Amino acid sequence: MSLVGQWTNESRTKQDTVRDFTQPTDKIGAPIVNQGSLRGLGKVFLGWSDQPPVNGKVAPGARFFSSEDLISTAFPNGIPADARLYGIYFSLTEPDSPLPDSNFGLFQALTGGLRRFAPGSVSIRVNGNTPAEDFLPNSPLHSTTRDDATGDVTVVDTYVKKDDRTSVNEVVLGSEFSMDNSTAMVVYKNPAASNQWLPVLSRNYSELLSGNNELPTAANDRSYTYVDLNIELGEGISVPETLSLEFESYSWRPLYVLNAARERLNIVDPNTGADLGNTKASFSSLVSNASPKTRFDVKTGGSHTLTIRTILRHGDAEKIREANVVAAPGKSKGETIVSNMKLRAVPLAEHAAAGSPDPASRTLTISDEKAAELAETQGMQLINVQGTVTGNVVPHAGFLNLPILGQTALSTSISMGTSRSNTVSLGYWRPAMHNVTYSYESVSEGRALPDGIVAPPAGMARAGEELTLPAPGSVPVEGGSWEFKGWYKGAIAEGNEVSGASITMGDEDLALVGAWEFRPAVHRVTFSYVSGTPGKDLPGNLTAPAEVEAEHGTPATVPTPSDHKVDGGTWVFKGWYRDSVAPGNEFTESSIALTEDISLVGLWEFVADPVKPGPADPGTDTGKKPGKKTPAVKKSSAKLPATGDAMIVAAAAAATGAAAGLGSLALRRRARNEKR
Repeated sequence: MSLVGQWTNESRTKQDTVRDFTQPTDKIGAPIVNQGSLRGLGKVFLGWSDQPPVNGKVAPGARFFSSEDLISTAFPNGIPADARLYGIYFSLTEPDSPLPDSNFGLFQALTGGLRRFAPGSVSIRVNGNTPAEDFLPNSPLHSTTRDDATGDVTVVDTYVKKDDRTSVNEVVLGSEFSMDNSTAMVVYKNPAASNQWLPVLSRNYSELLSGNNELPTAANDRSYTYVDLNIELGEGISVPETLSLEFESYSWRPLYVLNAARERLNIVDPNTGADLGNTKASFSSLVSNASPKTRFDVKTGGSHTLTIRTILRHGDAEKIREANVVAAPGKSKGETIVSNMKLRAVPLAEHAAAGSPDPASRTLTISDEKAAELAETQGMQLINVQGTVTGNVVPHAGFLNLPILGQTALSTSISMGTSRSNTVSLGYWRPAMHNVTYSYESVSEGRALPDGIVAPPAGMARAGEELTLPAPGSVPVEGGSWEFKGWYKGAIAEGNEVSGASITMGDEDLALVGAWEFRPAVHRVTFSYVSGTPGKDLPGNLTAPAEVEAEHGTPATVPTPSDHKVDGGTWVFKGWYRDSVAPGNEFTESSIALTEDISLVGLWEFVADPVKPGPADPGTDTGKKPGKKTPAVKKSSAKLPATGDAMIVAAAAAATGAAAGLGSLALRRRARNEKR
């Protein structure tokens, strides 16, 4: 591959070379060495391009590559036979003109050429790449206008009420400062020069940043290289006491944050909450040589004008080496390095994702009161946001000894002037008001709603407004309760149901009908059994009926159990009692209309079976003589005792008969003995 237009020989000669590459992972590499502590400054290599430079700068639309980029980045489909890359150089003389040979010619080239370090055309844009709907992210976009020539943009959102605590009107703002690629790269390179080999654009930084004295903060200071990013927030924006910001650049880093009076504001470490003060060392622990981003919090004091003064990254702890640059998606390392300087307010979503306990406390917002005020003007009254960029460049190449003039400083000071951004204008619009009415209806046939159930009063709402629907609870009444079943739009009919707990107001009046249903109370009858026979427990298989349920006022049948036969007798059901077996608690109805829960206790008594006499003993002498009948027993006129007593009498009779038999047997034995 040909590498075209490389300066060498102390910026006197331009050469082309051919370089071989064997792997896609090979780096493009550096150009031919251009020697000279001062003469080398005459032509500073910036990078490679796939198109020839135009007036010494990267051609519009051309790719730009670092020497650290891979060859596959420049030629992703392989190196073609006629492949070329062109050297891009910063030049103190005309781009194609070598440095003069004489010292005086060198002096003239250097003193005049230092003016070429001026940034040239610069611009700043606020929310240049931000979609209009994201300017005010927590409310619906109503309208937007944009002036393509100036970049001015007006965003009007639909007003939605916020509580300024859990819901806020966030303002998303970010600005970008751009310059041409060649200027951006020479600022990043900040080449060293002179026999002291000090960086041209920050030669006096080491002296300024040491010691106890702070750097000047005046807007027109000309003593060192800096860039000021100025933010002008309209008075309608609420600026938090502590505001989170993020700055991004491969070449620059924050030094101070100033208010409208150019006073230094305190910086806070966003990770630890430590107050880092307002000195030239405040950002030292936040700036990294591994990342172009510097995130910080600033104690604003409520100021609506903030200036972020930035200086060049200085020293190994801050400078990001070209080899360590991570290319942005779709870009080369070279294009990543020269990407725009950015400043943004850290959005609420990032605070929330990081677990901040109060995400809205460090973001820009518009209070609900102010948003409502703006909405009353229907987008005519706006809050403006604007930015400016100013700065100063002090290139210093050291000293040159000249005849007659002696030792002469090679330095100058170049003001960047003021570049004003586009204007971002923010407002709110309020939709027209519409009526909202509420009514209630019974969906239980034959039942009207009681007087105590009254629908909410009518109101008004705007189109797009989210209405939280009332959710009535159960209303107890005699015999049951009224239950709320849901809301319907216009009338209670299929398809008119309102789902969810809220409804979005449309562009016309809204009638909401609430449906209520009567739910009768359910009462229970429980049954239990007890024994009414002392000393006798109910058998295990004699169980009470299952519990009965019935709606309020509905009859429930009371069962009548049948006798329960067991060995030796029968359990006879004697009747039901309310709650307990006691006089006055008798319950004789076969059914009952339930108006409350009741408990019925069933009483059972045991009736023993009658006792039958057993067969006569064959060895017993009955005393009967042959041929004679046994005299009849005279019947008693006494009645039989009750069931329990009959068992006792039968047992006594059996015992008496047994005793008489034993006596007769004894007499017969004695008679036999006498005969002997």
